[in-house]
Amino acid sequence: MVELALQAHTGTGCDADGYHTATGKRMDAPCCDVFRLVNARSSRSTGYTIGDVMFAQLGVLSNIEKALAR
Repeated sequence: MVELALQAHTGTGCDADGYHTATGKRMDAPCCDVFRLVNARSSRSTGYTIGDVMFAQLGVLSNIEKALAR
């Protein structure tokens, strides 16, 4: 297991209506990656992040009603 932070700056994204403009916000969300090793090599990995932290930093939660109305 590896504990890390998923960091990014937002760019152009795609939603159900098509492309929207970037918010310019920075995202820094804690996450965890779990690797399965077979013969000292990674055979599978799964990543987990705290979605509500990430969505709050990107401004998604402030407009959740619109997102859920779709």
